[in-house]
Amino acid sequence: MDDDGRRFSCRHFWLQNCCAFVLHRNPVGRTGLRGRGALPRWGPNHYVLFIITRWQRAKVHLVGGRGLEVVLMRVFRTDHFSLPGDFVPGEGKYETLKLLFKPEAVTKCETEEDMKEFFRTSYVEEEGTDEPVIECRQRGYMDDPMNTDHCWREIELWHVHYDGADSLQDKMQNHLLWRLVTEDLFTKLPLGQSVLLHEMTKSLQATII
Repeated sequence: MDDDGRRFSCRHFWLQNCCAFVLHRNPVGRTGLRGRGALPRWGPNHYVLFIITRWQRAKVHLVGGRGLEVVLMRVFRTDHFSLPGDFVPGEGKYETLKLLFKPEAVTKCETEEDMKEFFRTSYVEEEGTDEPVIECRQRGYMDDPMNTDHCWREIELWHVHYDGADSLQDKMQNHLLWRLVTEDLFTKLPLGQSVLLHEMTKSLQATII
């Protein structure tokens, strides 16, 4: 590339960044961080996350309370985890189910109703138990340390809770697992997700070991 080409490339890069700084401003205010940081896009970055819970399945239960189990994604070759879900680059926001569960288990995930039906069919009917609770708990801005002045996370957070038996274990990809919610677990999750799980655990009045 000649000098003129390099100058054009630098000007083009500078204009792109100036436009991004002007057009995309964090709706909550200044974070002290500029630029795009580690997020994929300028402006809002859309994610769909799931908090999938059930009461502790162990034969020995806690005295004076109930332990809570949650489905987590194991971070490769570490002792850290993240909530199931992913960045949504386009319209098919529930396509992430295909990355979390075995292909033969996810026959259709185009709509919100498809997603709900998948979790309903993973409920194993038992006397005295109800169908799973499937509800959207948050839509919009997510307070996260990766947010900057010019890009930020926006999430659609779903809570799925099984009061009785379920067949999810048989449908999970290898990187998913059920994990008992313990005090040290919160330090093994990304900070923003740790806050979400802690709030959910409190709302269910579960005992944290």
